[in-house]
Amino acid sequence: MSSNTVYYGQPGRGWWRFTRRSFLLSICCLFIIGVCAWVFFKISGNEGNRENDLDSAIKAADSAFQQGNFEDSLSQLEEAVDKAKTKDEKVAVYTSLAASAASAGKISEAIDYMEKKHDLKPEAADADAYLLGSYYERANNLEEAVSQYKKALSYYKSLPESSNNDATIANLEARLQSLGQ
Repeated sequence: MSSNTVYYGQPGRGWWRFTRRSFLLSICCLFIIGVCAWVFFKISGNEGNRENDLDSAIKAADSAFQQGNFEDSLSQLEEAVDKAKTKDEKVAVYTSLAASAASAGKISEAIDYMEKKHDLKPEAADADAYLLGSYYERANNLEEAVSQYKKALSYYKSLPESSNNDATIANLEARLQSLGQ
């Protein structure tokens, strides 16, 4: 027999070396899997808490809004802005803030929130033009209101006929006519 022959059945020879390597490899794999699982659960747990905080703030603001407590709704939503991390979350919060501010009679704040929304998501400006025009009209900025109404009219006319925007287009045309346009 040569000296390179390994006898796996005899302790103290190649069998022990093979078993020790397998055991160490298994321990290392389990350790890596454990660390990855711990990191995943830590990250997903923190994300869930942030989402729960944001959801709670929005639900509280919505409840206050439904009850007519627009000031309370505004304060709840202002706290939610800090909890919103993604662009879409901030856009949604700014939309709600604009509605609450307008309902509370704070039209200039509503306009500011809509502008912040459009800074984050410019493609929403055309769809929001009708609402923003009404805010400007309520703020007695008729020049900007007319500009927004014209933008909204162009937007609604560009939509497919199947979207049933005839009433909205008629309302915008009547609104512009009443403003002397």
